[in-house]
Amino acid sequence: MKTKLKLFLKSFIPIFILSVIVLSLLAYIEIKNKNTALKLLEFRNILVKVKSIENHLDPVIVDLTFLSTHYNLYNFLENSTEINKQKLQAEFYLSSTIKTYYDQIRFINNEGMEVVRVNYNNGNPLIVPDDQLQDKHDRYYFKKTITLNREEIYASPFDLNVEGGKIEMPVKPMIRIGMPVFDRLNKKRGIIVINYRGELMLKELAENAMLDGTVILSEGHFWLINSDGFWLKGPKPQEEWAFMYDNETEKSFSNEYSFEWNQIAVNTSGQIRNKNGLFTYSTVFPFSQKPNREENINSLKSIDNYHWKVISFIPNSILNAKTMELIWKYILILFFINILSLFGNLILATARLKIKESEENSKLLQEKRNSLQTLLLKIYQSEFPDLNSSLTAIINTASESLGSDYISIWRMNKDNTSITCMELPEGLKPHPNTGMSIIIDSNSNYFSSILAGKQIVADVALEHSDTKEMDH
Repeated sequence: MKTKLKLFLKSFIPIFILSVIVLSLLAYIEIKNKNTALKLLEFRNILVKVKSIENHLDPVIVDLTFLSTHYNLYNFLENSTEINKQKLQAEFYLSSTIKTYYDQIRFINNEGMEVVRVNYNNGNPLIVPDDQLQDKHDRYYFKKTITLNREEIYASPFDLNVEGGKIEMPVKPMIRIGMPVFDRLNKKRGIIVINYRGELMLKELAENAMLDGTVILSEGHFWLINSDGFWLKGPKPQEEWAFMYDNETEKSFSNEYSFEWNQIAVNTSGQIRNKNGLFTYSTVFPFSQKPNREENINSLKSIDNYHWKVISFIPNSILNAKTMELIWKYILILFFINILSLFGNLILATARLKIKESEENSKLLQEKRNSLQTLLLKIYQSEFPDLNSSLTAIINTASESLGSDYISIWRMNKDNTSITCMELPEGLKPHPNTGMSIIIDSNSNYFSSILAGKQIVADVALEHSDTKEMDH
């Protein structure tokens, strides 16, 4: 048993160690490749999100430029008749109907008074009557925009709409984008302001990215952070727009992830992997000139300091789960490989043991034959004084060779009908069956073989075909 175990371990252990080393290396390589692929995927997702935001805001700038130089506006500025005002209102109304993401489109004169205003009105655009137009001369967006020159634009912070000094409910994310208006004589006559409804842009930010019509699946949570580190789109609705509420300004990305924010705030794009997870980020400059932006947008002067941060965040719980999934895959592979190796090596060890035993038995048999041959040679050379001495020597040698306590000699009678166990010479251990006779059965395999002069060699007498019938 020990020999078989040694043979088994000798072949099994090297295979086990080799399989552990190889599979560990393969697991390491696959985990590394998966992490690299994940990082590249998140970068691509972020770039798609940045482009999506730009695609939302570029048409606003185009429309703003279009409306500020529209011939109906020029005609109204030259001759402020009711008919010209109605034509300008109709143009604003048409834009509000087609562009469903404009909450308000307004023309405000140099004194800060609304002259024309169209409200989106939840999908039913409404031209605001003259008696409901408001004075906006003290509002920050009017003060900022009215000081601009031609081809300059103003964009307000991305925040929540406020009506009557209170945040409008349900909350309405808004950006006010303005441009000064000049008449045909190049005289500044007021501003055009578009209130852009940002909920659609934020909704798309939370969805899986699309590239060339293909969904790019992501494990990340996509966030939009303003330049001060506050969530515009965050992990929970109650953590968004915290800067709009006096008692919630501590709820910010910059507070919760201060270490990451210190790096994100000063870099345009990058990735951070730490104990919190994987952060992938890029900066959106929605109102700056870029080579891939439309020509009529790049013709305007940039607002280069206006930016947001788009962040993809994958927590370590997800990253670790993916790593463990791969590790368990290789553990199962290792298990099945070594189960096969176990049975294979058991079979191999058994076969090797049999071969070894067979070789040992052959060697032992050869030694026994040599002993018998030596003995017979001595008998032939008359080294023994009498027959009894010779017989004693033969029986002792056979007993040692066979490892048996008893050796018997059976003598057949003259007519071949029975055999009798003979008495052994003095000095030899007598056989228990000494003197016993057995009648020969002509149908017996054993006796048929003996009478035919056949040599019978039976390692296990009860199993050999010629001797198993002699078990009695």
